[in-house]
Amino acid sequence: MSLNVTSRQLQTAWQQLRNQWQKTSEGWNDSVRWQFEREFWQPWRVKYRARSRNWSA
Repeated sequence: MSLNVTSRQLQTAWQQLRNQWQKTSEGWNDSVRWQFEREFWQPWRVKYRARSRNWSA
């Protein structure tokens, strides 16, 4: 499997995860949701963005 194929698969999976998080977060609005977003979701978004920029270079 080439790096391009693997990169594309990761991009697709990330898009699916983002879409699912959007749906989930719309109906989940309590302190646990915000804690989850702050502690887990936001750090993953930052890591993904940094890595995806490296793939494009």
